[in-house]
Amino acid sequence: MSVKVRHLFGLAAIICFLIAAAIWFVHFQSHTVEQLMPVIGHNRPNGAFGWSLVIGVILLIIPNFFSKQK
Repeated sequence: MSVKVRHLFGLAAIICFLIAAAIWFVHFQSHTVEQLMPVIGHNRPNGAFGWSLVIGVILLIIPNFFSKQK
């Protein structure tokens, strides 16, 4: 996997985490953070907050599977 593709995965993961942070901040400001729970229920992500967190983690893990073995 080229360095540019790795950087794109990292950038996409950061964007997903920023989206999750923005969703949490909006709910925090309106005192409805408890509505974000459960983030993961019945073995799948729930809502935009849960999906953005899970996709961000996946995007961080993918480049490690395709790293060059030295």
